[in-house]
Amino acid sequence: MMSILQKKDRLLIDTYYNNNKLRRLYLEKTYFVAKDINQYFIKLYGIDINGKYSCEGYIYFYLDDLKKESSFIGLYVNPECRNEGLASFLIANWLKICMDFGYYKFTTTKKQRKPFLIYLLKKMGFEIEDSSKYDKSNFTIKIYQSPLNNNKYLEFKYAEFARKFMNSSIALEDNYCLLPRVSEGINYIDQVLQSNIYTLRDENEAYKRSKRKNIKTITK
Repeated sequence: MMSILQKKDRLLIDTYYNNNKLRRLYLEKTYFVAKDINQYFIKLYGIDINGKYSCEGYIYFYLDDLKKESSFIGLYVNPECRNEGLASFLIANWLKICMDFGYYKFTTTKKQRKPFLIYLLKKMGFEIEDSSKYDKSNFTIKIYQSPLNNNKYLEFKYAEFARKFMNSSIALEDNYCLLPRVSEGINYIDQVLQSNIYTLRDENEAYKRSKRKNIKTITK
């Protein structure tokens, strides 16, 4: 059904209620002229008590019908809707919906630049082909988390790379923070590499995780 959607078609996937707010999840299809390829979006719209209707976030991806493969492009959550688990929720729905329609191969595009987003993908089972790259690369970014407030921090191998990243549009838009010099009580949780292709390793396990994430994040 996804592949036969017409451009600008909007398919209602489900309706949710969370914190006295109505939310609707839609699947949409667009056309990327530059690459002569279709793109698909899963968009989450919220309706507040005043009836205001707005898109709170979206995930977008490619579909290859012949290979039964879906390739993650990117994800965005409105600043006022962050820290509610919506990014994880959208990733979970992308995986679940695609698997429900028979897609079983999942990759990311090589240009992924957001460390926390890569971290969320890894939590769902994505990984680079050669994990030894984390030790070999000068560009490995380690992620830490405070048990007190769940804030996450980045640690780079070299101060030069840290400065470049913190001055980039990615860091400024997403409010990234570097690991403080005094880091007692802050726990290491993972490491990521930017601009590397991450591939889903276990589709069955990812499907189970996606179902749990849907239930945990937003109550229907």
